[in-house]
Amino acid sequence: EFRETVVKVNPLSVDVDIGIGQVNWYIKEMGKDTIESAADAFAVGDEVVVRALEKRRGLWKMTYPENPKFSKRPLSNFSVGEIVTGKFLNNGKGGYSFFDVGAMSDARVSGAVDPNLAEGTSVQLVVTKLTDTRLEVCRK
Repeated sequence: EFRETVVKVNPLSVDVDIGIGQVNWYIKEMGKDTIESAADAFAVGDEVVVRALEKRRGLWKMTYPENPKFSKRPLSNFSVGEIVTGKFLNNGKGGYSFFDVGAMSDARVSGAVDPNLAEGTSVQLVVTKLTDTRLEVCRK
C-alpha cells in the first residue's frame, strides 16, 4: 500500500509517483462512483492511497486498497497439479475460457470449453501453469 501524491491528471487516469517511478492509476480501478474523467475527482498535489494489484509487462497496475480482489487467494498460494473447483465465467477472446477459482485473477483454460456450459456452472479443474499474473488450468 502506498500513500503518494498525484503528479499528473490524464483524462482516464492519474499518474502517481510511488518511489520506483510513475505509474498510471486508471479510473476503472479507483473504486470511486462512476466518474467521466479523472479530473472530476483528482488534482495534481492530491494525496492518494493506492495498492499494487499486479505487475504485467514491467508495468504496475494500481487499485484502491479496499478492492475485493484482495480478499481472494493470491496466485502464489496455488501449485501446479492442484485440483480446484471453478465457476464458469465465459468463453473469451483469443480462444480462452475463464473460471472463478477464488483467486485474485480469473483462471483460464486454453481453448473454448463446452459451448453449452452455463455461466456459474461448477467444474473441477487442475492447475497446469502458474505465473505472477496468470493461473492456467485444464478440466479434470
